[in-house]
Parts: sequence; C-alpha cells; structure tokens
Amino acid sequence: MNVLADVQEALTTHLPAGSQLVIRPNAELPFSDAELRQLRSAEFTLSDRAVTARVRDFTRGRLTAHEVLQRLGESAPDGIAASPSGAPLWPRGVVGSISHCDKAVAAVAAHDEQLQGLGIDVEVEQTLELGIIDSVLRADEARLDPLVQFSAKESMYKLWEPIVGQWLDFDEVSVQLGKKPLTRWGFSRGVTGGPLALAFHREVPECFRGVLGFWVRGAGVVITAVWLEQA
Repeated sequence: MNVLADVQEALTTHLPAGSQLVIRPNAELPFSDAELRQLRSAEFTLSDRAVTARVRDFTRGRLTAHEVLQRLGESAPDGIAASPSGAPLWPRGVVGSISHCDKAVAAVAAHDEQLQGLGIDVEVEQTLELGIIDSVLRADEARLDPLVQFSAKESMYKLWEPIVGQWLDFDEVSVQLGKKPLTRWGFSRGVTGGPLALAFHREVPECFRGVLGFWVRGAGVVITAVWLEQA
C-alpha cells in the first residue's frame, strides 16, 4: 500500500482544476550522481561546499518540478532558476512551488491563466517544541494543530512573496483548519485532511482576500497547499 501516493491523490483531489502535483519519497532512497547530472544549466547554483542532503533536496526538488511541468505540457530546457529570495523561476505562463523534507519532495504548478499563484509545503510528522509554537502562532491564534498551521504559513509565504515581493511574518497571518475523514473516500487508513482558512493581520492586496487552501496528513508527512484563483 503506497500511502504517499494516497497523500498525493488526496491533495490533488482538492486542488484547483488544471493544477498538477507530484510528491516523491526522499531520504529513504539513495541519492545518485545520475540524478545530479539531470540538472539543467540554470540549476547549478549550489556551492561546492553544500552538504549532501542539501544537494539531494535541491536536485530532487527540481526534477520533481520538471515532472510537474511535463504533466502541464510545458518545459524549461535551461532549467528552473531561483530568484534572489530563493523562489523557483518557472517558465513564462506557469506559477508554482517546490518543497522538500527528509520524507518527501513535492512540486505543484498551474498555468497563470487559471491561477495567480500556488504555494506548497511538506513537513516531517513531528511534535513542535513549545518555543517554536509560540514563535509561529499568534497569541490570539487557537492551537488547533501547530504543525499544520506552521506548514500552512510556510505555503502562504511561498504564494505571497513572488506576487507581492515583500516578507510575510508568521504573526501577520492566522490559520484555521477543518478536518475531513478522507479514509472514507478510499484513501489509506490514517490519511486525514481538510480545508484551510487564512486570515491576514496586515494590509494586503485585494486579491489575497480570496486565498484558498487544503492540508493532508499521512505517510509520516504533513503537506499544505494554498492558491489564488484568477479574478
């Protein structure tokens, strides 16, 4: 039973029509030079001193992003470079996001005729320390599921920064989450998820008042995605 595949399908089911998502296992698979050789010219940006895990995560993130592009009918022959802030620079007409943790690598993208932007984040299942929770969640924000809330704020930043070009602090957005018993839809036991509701505590462009999102938990990971539809 491939629970990670169920996580991918569960999230895909709730993403906007036309978007493409790929989630692949990460650290449990040995990293090889053959993977590294698949990077394109614009993607050889890491320092020679970068640790193996960093090289692995970056390489697999970019290869997963190319798989997403292929599913969209697009390509980036020279590679997916990075902006000064580190955000992936997708081909013209495409918006998307990349994320990785030890357990998994994820990439999501769509055509910009359909969506203004997409943000994604994947985290290893864990219990956050109290100090981290206090730094991530607002004092008036309910501690509903701190790991999902943290991940949602990471996804929100990945959506926000390429569009607005500004930093977004953890305390400038709050997260509420619903829960759906995804197992009854045929997914593996233990795969849960639900919609995300995000509220801002700062001035935001009008378009961001329509942010939508979804979260899924399973296979040892929590993954969140947020997006803005075209007006």
